[in-house]
Amino acid sequence: MSNTVVQDSSPLLRSQNIGEITALPGQRARLEYLLLAKPLSETPRYLFKFKDAPAIHVVKVPATSHLSLEREVLLRHGLPYAIATDAYLASHKAALQDGDNGPMDEAGAFLQRHAVDIALALLLLCVLKFGIPGMGVSANVIAPGKLKGSLDDLICVFRRT
Repeated sequence: MSNTVVQDSSPLLRSQNIGEITALPGQRARLEYLLLAKPLSETPRYLFKFKDAPAIHVVKVPATSHLSLEREVLLRHGLPYAIATDAYLASHKAALQDGDNGPMDEAGAFLQRHAVDIALALLLLCVLKFGIPGMGVSANVIAPGKLKGSLDDLICVFRRT
């Protein structure tokens, strides 16, 4: 008898977007199941499937966010969920794997999550370095040796510039 468990061939949609979990109460009618895998690990995973879609959504969350998600979203809205059983996890081993190929994927994910932050920081740096166009103050410096005449003459010089 073989110890290998037949793996579920459903496609996996991986994410770290907690917003997918917070949106589930509004999609309760479509939800086929919601499971929590490895709730005591550093990165618990929420696995859910919609009745009208073949894909299983896998949302990896930090352990610090997991407790507030459970309390503020699942329990507050009465959303039914269960802890994933060992049998389910054995047939869905791919759901527990990270599925990334190394540091380049991590860098890409970081850039994707923080694209707006990076763009705003670059814009701020450009504004600080070059200033805002049209906001510059033009000033004429007059050396004391070039001043001739009275104070009224000096005022006229400033009015012409």
